[in-house]
Amino acid sequence: MPTRICFSGIGGDAITVEESPEQIRDVLSNRYGTPVLLTRNGRHDCVYINPERIACWYPSADQGEPYVMSRPFKGPI
Repeated sequence: MPTRICFSGIGGDAITVEESPEQIRDVLSNRYGTPVLLTRNGRHDCVYINPERIACWYPSADQGEPYVMSRPFKGPI
């Protein structure tokens, strides 16, 4: 089952990868903050994830990326 990974920060970015939530947990627990290569679109296509920016992850039922809604910037320049 694909997993949706949500990142912390102002933009609230997210990505869907093919690994299961349990596989993500196992990979992140062994990396000690180093970037992680995950599978997207059936292959490792240079999707490196910074574990320190991950806010949460959960099972994703859909197979595609959701519609991206732009948000107004509300922060210091």
